[in-house]
Amino acid sequence: TMLAVAGGESAWTLATENFNYTKAGLAKLWPGKFANSPELQQKYAGNPGNILPEFVYGYDTNIGKQLGNKLPGDGTKYIGRGYIGLTGRHLYTIFSKMLYDKGFISSPTLLVDNPDAINQNPEIGAAVVVIYFLWHPRLQEANKNPDAYYVEKGIKAVGICVDYIYKRKKELYECFLGQLK
Repeated sequence: TMLAVAGGESAWTLATENFNYTKAGLAKLWPGKFANSPELQQKYAGNPGNILPEFVYGYDTNIGKQLGNKLPGDGTKYIGRGYIGLTGRHLYTIFSKMLYDKGFISSPTLLVDNPDAINQNPEIGAAVVVIYFLWHPRLQEANKNPDAYYVEKGIKAVGICVDYIYKRKKELYECFLGQLK
């Protein structure tokens, strides 16, 4: 499941979230903000001036608040990075501490201070994926009692799981599973 999710999110590359969305892409990913607003789609399509991350993830937006973004600029600073697109000040803070406690990084605030550190070392990026699957509240119970829905829980626990991303993750999982048979 981890490999399929990482592949579906980043094609197994240490990636930084790309905000170069078309109008249709904006409406698919954030329908509450863009689906019924051609004006906003026009303004933010292609992310001119890198203004989209703050508009979507800014500290004063609902999504930004859910992500734990507290300051102006946090929406842009704590965009998705790594194999699974870790996003938001809250997760960067938690994962920085967990990676430090496990000896992967040298400071308990490294990822908060330097979010790009996730993409500067594949070992850190991989550790984020494994720790995420062990830590995520929706997956903790599933890890203890795996059932037929474990794959679905894993796929949906990471990222914005719109139809085409869900499909990509599911196809990768089925490909891996097929290789085991």
